[in-house]
Amino acid sequence: MTELNMKRVHIALDFDKTLAYHESSWGISRVGEPIPSMLKKVKEWVAKGYKITIFTARLSHDLAQSKTQERLIKDFLAKNGLPDFDVTSTKQSYFSHIIDDRAYHVFPNTGILQGELDL
Repeated sequence: MTELNMKRVHIALDFDKTLAYHESSWGISRVGEPIPSMLKKVKEWVAKGYKITIFTARLSHDLAQSKTQERLIKDFLAKNGLPDFDVTSTKQSYFSHIIDDRAYHVFPNTGILQGELDL
């Protein structure tokens, strides 16, 4: 990847079931352990200089609850040797990649899904 392209990489990374183990029965009161393979990848991306934002539905319209969730996530990041990434629930146009356990890739401007939709 060229230096110019590297500067454009901004990964929106889902938290639950992507970076941290999560069981639906936990709700948002509990944060699971890191998923080792993703933790390793994220550390590699950080070493390459990629920007990463945690993109999570844990944040809500309730400011106090969102602050609590953001603190839980930031504590998880620090505990696992990751930088103090921004945390958001809002999709941004500057995200070059979105990594999420529920997402499917659509080829731009075609409406064609990569792979089969498991519904």
